[in-house]
Amino acid sequence: MKDGKLWELFLKLNKKQERRLKKALQSPVYNREVPIQRLFEWLERQKKRKKPDLHPKSAYTFIHTKKPFDAADFYALKSRLLHIIERFLTAEALEANPLKAKTELIKTYRNKKLPKHFKQNMREARTLLDKQTQRNSQFHFFQYQLEVEQFEMEGRETRTRQTNLQALTNELNAFFIAEKLRWATIMQSHQAVYKSEYKQPFLATVLQVVETGDWLTVPSIAVYYYSYKALTHPDEEENFSQLKKLIQEQGQLFPENELREVYTIAINFGVKKLNTGKIDKRGI
Repeated sequence: MKDGKLWELFLKLNKKQERRLKKALQSPVYNREVPIQRLFEWLERQKKRKKPDLHPKSAYTFIHTKKPFDAADFYALKSRLLHIIERFLTAEALEANPLKAKTELIKTYRNKKLPKHFKQNMREARTLLDKQTQRNSQFHFFQYQLEVEQFEMEGRETRTRQTNLQALTNELNAFFIAEKLRWATIMQSHQAVYKSEYKQPFLATVLQVVETGDWLTVPSIAVYYYSYKALTHPDEEENFSQLKKLIQEQGQLFPENELREVYTIAINFGVKKLNTGKIDKRGI
């Protein structure tokens, strides 16, 4: 059991998750079996020990004090507890993301054909989205998802009236372009370090679309466009200048992990320029 998935997962649970999961196992929504609760308690005890006893027979004896070891029954218990923990973690992740949870609820109300419930939750979802400070590609993805739900609820029934198809397409395009440029930038950085090559279909078209349209007004697109251009055209100082300006003015619109990516690109660009003597320190 030492190398089993259940034990490995249990070791990664924090104290708060353990407490909440223990309560969940007492609820019929998650579990109706006392042996499952006993197995969880045994895992808790072993986690606290310096040298845990992970022998299946020891665990089974703790669960069923007067029952002989039944390997099939024990492994079935482990499987069911693992499934419960996975359900719990899925629910926890949804709870931690109110917008995603609201989107799923909207979809449920649409499928059940409950227009009043749908409209109320759609308003609440749009309010949640508007209050978000981040404007990375995920912002446009959630906008796109809401527009899809709006169209599926109303658009198909009102083919003779104007629909939200343009708004839906705009958000889809913004999401796709931002993500395409982000991963093109990451690939370019990786390619320079590991001397590997990646095929990037549609990239040339995406770059052309950005350069000939008004997409650079979208923060998530502008940041990665200038990041990519700074990497691929290091002699064009304007790309780095624009990137630096965007970081200073709009850095707060991005989550920490993405901002770190952009900072790394800018720093590497600056260091490279300094090393080649092509940029003054005051220009970084």
